[in-house]
Amino acid sequence: MNPPTPIRPDISTPAAAPVPACVHPTPPGAPRPSTAAFPLCAARTRRQLLLVLAAGVVLPALLAACATAPASPQHDAEALLARARAYWDAVRRNDLISAWQFEELSLDPRWTLQAYLKRGGLVYKEAEVLELVRLEGDEALLRVRLKYDLPQVFLRNHEQVIEDAWVRRNGQWYKKYVPMAIFRQ
Repeated sequence: MNPPTPIRPDISTPAAAPVPACVHPTPPGAPRPSTAAFPLCAARTRRQLLLVLAAGVVLPALLAACATAPASPQHDAEALLARARAYWDAVRRNDLISAWQFEELSLDPRWTLQAYLKRGGLVYKEAEVLELVRLEGDEALLRVRLKYDLPQVFLRNHEQVIEDAWVRRNGQWYKKYVPMAIFRQ
């Protein structure tokens, strides 16, 4: 039997699409043939590899350049105030695990989160960052209003305005560790 003829002579059945050189007709689960049998695939793979390697070199360099670009004093102050507010909000909620990431102590390998959690004592009821007093280089001083209880000595609803020291380490602001007066050398 003869194949059907097209109704119109100018329309024919579509020709089979050419198979790209990189399509490997292998059944699922079977190992793929070597790229030596498919030279266009090897070239494409080399191009992709070079692209990935170039991106791996160029992208980190661009990110490093952006990270080390000098920030404006206004941007520094905003970044500091945002971190200070987040820190004091975590302390007020008694979320010391979140507060740990804002502490300079978290960068010191001699300190652990467990040791930090044992330092407790004060129960903060309110904490409000009032103002930025001074910002000089990598050090800053904030004024913070606190309202807290100290249950060990039956002190309730004590209010105090403190000067809160912060330092910049690796481009990020951290609450500076200031040892208590009785422990200073």
